[in-house]
Amino acid sequence: MVAEWCFGFVCLAPLNTNTPKFFGFSEFLTSLDLMVLAWTTADIRYRFRIQSAPIPLISITFFVVAAVGVLTLLTDLWRVEGWLVPRGILMTSALWQAILGGLFLMTFLTWAWFAFVRPPVFSKRNSIRFAEALYYFVLRGSPNELTVIADELILSVRSLIYFASDRGELKNYHSEYHSQSSRKPHIVEENANKLLLLIADKRFCRAIVKSSPNTMLAIFQEMSKTRKYGI
Repeated sequence: MVAEWCFGFVCLAPLNTNTPKFFGFSEFLTSLDLMVLAWTTADIRYRFRIQSAPIPLISITFFVVAAVGVLTLLTDLWRVEGWLVPRGILMTSALWQAILGGLFLMTFLTWAWFAFVRPPVFSKRNSIRFAEALYYFVLRGSPNELTVIADELILSVRSLIYFASDRGELKNYHSEYHSQSSRKPHIVEENANKLLLLIADKRFCRAIVKSSPNTMLAIFQEMSKTRKYGI
């Protein structure tokens, strides 16, 4: 077996099979089991927060976890076979494992951030995703889910009222909206209007009245503060 290959300024040497391992494929699978258990048993409140996050968190997580899994498997295979790697100190085996472990940890912490630490609220960055998530749960119509979502909506009341159109400013809202002279609402304004109209859904109204009257109280209080009585 050749100990080393050199091609110009690049030298390849076999990977030391005795290098310490602290994040390999077995550790990845163990961590993944715990993450999957946490994700699948999460309450509806936290699933709504993840779906309404300002970034496509589910898609990003899938690709990051898949990439880390493949790379950790290849790293273990490379170590066992003692295949050639570039010689140098820029990327050691320990540093490579730390990078893979760090990516995996950051994925979990990002989920925890949006699910527990800083729940997403309706804003310009996530207006479309927030609307899609709320529509999804309202269309499902589960009374238990709607109760939780109605309570969760309290966090976004201020921004919903702020971005919503006010008929006090747009005297004839519907006719102006369809006329050529009317201004076209911004996407965040349009989504805020749609979400406020969505509250009129009978099933959602029942959930608010029965289990989350604070949601409607928060809406009226914010209307009073902003003097936007025509939303």
